[in-house]
Amino acid sequence: MFLKEIQLYDERNTTNFNSESICVTEMFIWELGKKFETQNCEMVFFHCGDFSELRLVREEQDGYNFLVPKKSYDVELPFDQEKYKCSASVNKKQLMTEAVKEGMLYLSKLKGWNQNAINATIEKMYEKQLIHTFRPWKGKRSPNRKAKAYPVVNLDLNAFSVELVVENTKKEILKRTQIAITKPDLHDLSYFMKKLEWVNNDEVVLYTKANKGTFNRVIVSDSNP
Repeated sequence: MFLKEIQLYDERNTTNFNSESICVTEMFIWELGKKFETQNCEMVFFHCGDFSELRLVREEQDGYNFLVPKKSYDVELPFDQEKYKCSASVNKKQLMTEAVKEGMLYLSKLKGWNQNAINATIEKMYEKQLIHTFRPWKGKRSPNRKAKAYPVVNLDLNAFSVELVVENTKKEILKRTQIAITKPDLHDLSYFMKKLEWVNNDEVVLYTKANKGTFNRVIVSDSNP
């Protein structure tokens, strides 16, 4: 079994911690990859708050569904929410990243998970300055094979965004167009990213999930054949 998702969670819900943490937890899972073996855990909920120690309190969910797999862990993780609330954005990301590191290393020691992979993932996150910008799909080439288009997603504390980027065969950027900015909600962002198609060699569209087949269009350039 492989780990698919982690969440940092504040049950008091007195700040924006739950939504702001998505950019950090999603970055961790992205950098960790899809093949992190756990044997019996698909998801981890880290309950961050006024706890005296790290503690695994549940290893299997009773009321499970497609959002909460049966093989999910609940972990109590000591976390200073007041310090977090008063911190600048970059410091908030650091606090949450260290919480993820502490929680995941605790579980790795307890369950025999790969500690080196966790440490390497955290290191990669810091190398990227905790900025989670990525390409969710492979690029799609234009009919004449002279250009490639792909979406670029950025997840930040207070907003998510998607751009449509077009590059030539030398990987030079021909066009970069912002498609949408949403609140920090993956479902809201995914609305703008149903399917990418080239209309012709100079026009590419990114379809939304609306029933009427709406889309955002990008014209590459009048001179691009």
